[in-house]
Amino acid sequence: MTQDESEFAPEALQGPERDLTAFGAAVDALSGTGRVDITTEENGRPQFSSVGVWDLQSSLDAEADPVIAIEASAQVSATGDQASPAPGTAGTVTNDPLYDQQWSDRSVPYSPAWACTQGSGIDIAVVDTGVDRSHPDLAAHTTTGAGALGGSGTVSPGTGGIDPHGHGTHVAGIAAASAGNGLGIAGVAPMATIIPVRVLGETGSGWNIDVAAGITWAVDSGAEVVNLSLGSTWRSSAVSNAIAYAVSRGVVVVAAAGNDGPSGAKHYPGADANSIAVGSVDENLQISYFSTHGDYVDVSAPGSAILSTYLNGSYATLSGTSMATPYVSGVVALMLGTHPTLGPAQIRARLTSTADDAGPNGPDQAFGYGIVDPVRAIGN
Repeated sequence: MTQDESEFAPEALQGPERDLTAFGAAVDALSGTGRVDITTEENGRPQFSSVGVWDLQSSLDAEADPVIAIEASAQVSATGDQASPAPGTAGTVTNDPLYDQQWSDRSVPYSPAWACTQGSGIDIAVVDTGVDRSHPDLAAHTTTGAGALGGSGTVSPGTGGIDPHGHGTHVAGIAAASAGNGLGIAGVAPMATIIPVRVLGETGSGWNIDVAAGITWAVDSGAEVVNLSLGSTWRSSAVSNAIAYAVSRGVVVVAAAGNDGPSGAKHYPGADANSIAVGSVDENLQISYFSTHGDYVDVSAPGSAILSTYLNGSYATLSGTSMATPYVSGVVALMLGTHPTLGPAQIRARLTSTADDAGPNGPDQAFGYGIVDPVRAIGN
């Protein structure tokens, strides 16, 4: 089920309910990180803070805004793995020299949609390890973004344009690397703008409270699409509230289904009801061996052996539902470039109803409703 666009108005925790929730969070925190994340609401916007468990009671007593969630702090990580290159014979669509290695446009074509739109005017927030905005294939349309690191939930504008890890830069290129510039590759929506939001550190891991703060900042900064190629099996109330806020503001949230294979546990925030969860397929349009299955998977997209932008102006091939997710984010940017009034619920409905059914007839736990079809999704 999906929450339609509306005012963000979560129900505040009150009295015994809040005390019990705080007690449970404190117990969990003492056996884990020793810190607790608190989500409050102020003027229709979620606010986030993180405190040591011993400061929990004083923090709640001093809080003037309604408390809507209290939970033990937990880590989150990027969901991409190294893979070997995939040879390509896509033919000449652009003058980008590595385009023929982009099997995704051969098997699940997106470039035919460029006759209608290339995503110009659409902002995609890549909430990840940051994005190397100096990369030649990204520099023309990547902002300085913002960063939230260290588990405090504090956002620092202007700090998203560096990426010491590489994951976020790879994700950004899949969604929106420049096309026709004689360099490297071509992204799905090559004229969309990337807003980098750095919430994961050098090792590719970070904290849910920072992810939540980064999502909310991106929404307030004008993003139309939020890409979440990250997650864990821990459901974060803070992240869930941030995603609900995004949807209430008409922003589409696309998230990775996870890389734990057919028997893996639910992967959040992909399994959040307000996210569009994306599984991965390989060049033969079979479900990737690593793609997590579940009733929350909405659609699938190319995610095995995907060539994209990387560190120091280079290119690399990675695999993961992290790679399938920005493919869909790029498709959403193309959809919004053609139909700018579509809201998150309409985008989801259009993606799922136009997907190419795969596996058993009808929706299933591997492919979801099927493999995303960019041209049909854009439609008329």
